[in-house]
Amino acid sequence: MKFRELLLPFALAMITAAVVQHFFFKPSPNNLSQKAPQSGQQLSVPSHESAGGSMNPSERESYLREQLKSIKKELGEDVGNDVNYPVNSVYRPLNKEIDFVDDQKSFDEQTIEVRKHSGQTLVFTNRGGTIKQLLLRTPSGDQLSTVVAPVAQQREWRMFEVALDKATPYRYNMVGNKEVGDTQVISYTAKTNQAEIKKTYTVYKDSDKVDVKLELVASDSSNPVQARLLLNEPQPIANSRYRASFVQGLTTGFERKAITGKSSGTCWVEPTLFGLSGRYTVHAMTKDAQHFVKRAYHTFDNDGAMIAILEGPVVDKAAEWNMSFYLGPKEASRLTAVDPRLTSTLNYGWLGPVARPLFFVLKFFNGYTNNFGLAIILLTLLIRLLLAPFMPGDPGQAAKKQDEFKRRMTAVKRHFKDDPERLAIEQAQIAKEQFKSMGGGCLTMLFQAPVFIGLYTVLSNAIELYHVPFLWVSDLSARDPYYILPIIAGLCMGVQLAFGNKKATPAGRMTGIVMTVGLTALFTTLPAGVQLYMMVNSLFMLAQSKLRNMFRSSR
Repeated sequence: MKFRELLLPFALAMITAAVVQHFFFKPSPNNLSQKAPQSGQQLSVPSHESAGGSMNPSERESYLREQLKSIKKELGEDVGNDVNYPVNSVYRPLNKEIDFVDDQKSFDEQTIEVRKHSGQTLVFTNRGGTIKQLLLRTPSGDQLSTVVAPVAQQREWRMFEVALDKATPYRYNMVGNKEVGDTQVISYTAKTNQAEIKKTYTVYKDSDKVDVKLELVASDSSNPVQARLLLNEPQPIANSRYRASFVQGLTTGFERKAITGKSSGTCWVEPTLFGLSGRYTVHAMTKDAQHFVKRAYHTFDNDGAMIAILEGPVVDKAAEWNMSFYLGPKEASRLTAVDPRLTSTLNYGWLGPVARPLFFVLKFFNGYTNNFGLAIILLTLLIRLLLAPFMPGDPGQAAKKQDEFKRRMTAVKRHFKDDPERLAIEQAQIAKEQFKSMGGGCLTMLFQAPVFIGLYTVLSNAIELYHVPFLWVSDLSARDPYYILPIIAGLCMGVQLAFGNKKATPAGRMTGIVMTVGLTALFTTLPAGVQLYMMVNSLFMLAQSKLRNMFRSSR
């Protein structure tokens, strides 16, 4: 048996197995035992949002108690008369509200600017003791703001804001700012009647890592306090298909969650990795040495941006925690330098084994050309050369084989019309031979589909292409503003489909034209980098067809 005859069924089997495993055997966090929530496990619990804003405090408390009864009953626990939430219960209602100290609305702002070796800039402020702005230097040399400076009146939902369960301080005092080796250490303190807070930031200038040390001292042991640390979604807010939260625990694998407003009561127990990702950037907690985070969940600010809430334990004395965060671009090398688990945010999906090598080769070509547009062209030509052995033959020859197939089937039907059993055997044999002879076209489509999807995923998410120009296109990560690339790709494909086969019927040519119009419309929605790939691919196929016809006509 020939290699090409084995390759098609083997490839189909591998793809089928991957699809079945991805969609039907993916472990679910809800499969874990609810009686003993494990690290990273997803839970659905009551929240003040689900109780409804129109309820008064008494009605809301009654509603939440009924929700707790349902949870206990589901867990097989005795409901009894006591339906109070334990102090540190993971089933307590989610707290997504912030109440500030009233007398801290207006004061002079003091900022500190920290510049990293990569060109990244962080601006800290005494308003909330938070990060006011974060600017990234992209590979193209542009600046991308992933934390946007809030308006002066905005007190809540700031980056690394510490919210208490009662009165939250907004005015912080800067008590430390010094350089230690290749780091800069900045400290803020604030005090209320309930607690004293100290936040110490350690900014690593040679990486995208930021450490946060949180110290909390309860003023009265009889009045315990609980802190929540806020983490903002990277800006600018991307198309919904790029926005996501992600979580990983000690016993659960990496999970990517689409960002929606429908899961108001969803939380995750003691995650070891938790964060938010956009199209090009990631904000994530990567390390929690003293297990500050007991639950992690989400809410939205007034502009629709997601806020990750890292909820700590209830404490009645002094406590401190050390956490590490990644605030940077979705570049594999930079992600790996802080935490290798973060490479899963690149979201290559089950086509990762195809997408990663493609991106590696693309960056290899760019290293020589110093131009991603030329690198995409070289990658396209390389892919076409690798697929050349599996390319179908001349369309005219394919049409002849199809006509021969029809004639043989008609002859068999006429010859064995009185013997149905023999007719079925002969038809199966002819169909098998036809399948083998036409297998090249199927193999080409089979290989091109994952290559195209993998390349589309890479080019759509690569920050390396952000604002990278090529010829008249100012940004390869955005659409061609003049639609030149998709139109050329569509025209080349149309000529190939409609006129590549000289024996094609008028109906066949019309089908080719309709397909061309539909595909061209689809191409206009893709990033210019993908459009460039499709244009070069179509030009290559058209040139290949013309050269083949010229060679055959000269013989």
